[in-house]
Amino acid sequence: MEPAVHGLLALVSLLAGCGELGGVTTGKMYAGADCLACHAAGGLAAERPLTLAGSVFPSPQAGADEGMGGVEVAVTDAAGHTVTLSSNEVGNFFTDEQLAFPLSVEVRWNGAVARMSLPVPSGSCNACHALPPMGGATGRVFVP
Repeated sequence: MEPAVHGLLALVSLLAGCGELGGVTTGKMYAGADCLACHAAGGLAAERPLTLAGSVFPSPQAGADEGMGGVEVAVTDAAGHTVTLSSNEVGNFFTDEQLAFPLSVEVRWNGAVARMSLPVPSGSCNACHALPPMGGATGRVFVP
């Protein structure tokens, strides 16, 4: 994300009252944005650090307002520990559990399963699964 855009998002979140009522504790913030840009040391939400976070959409090119709730995201870390998350009503999923990278990730919806073909080096899912996509991603995290 461009520094100016990141700064603008930070200002908007502060003005909007980011905190208990602004969605931090409920995870209803900025579907599609790079969650760990704020939810990590030095970020605006450093008091609520996350180890993995992202958003699920109906297609790789979906708009930020099209997030899907109830999608299962299963993450298995390098130590064999599996964490299963469910996306909320705006499409966001997140955890603060300690994870050993790289990760294997599956997205499950209505009996269908999509697996990432490469090991995942970071918990910042939306950093690559963005519009436009980065790092070889095909677009947004999407349901199979």
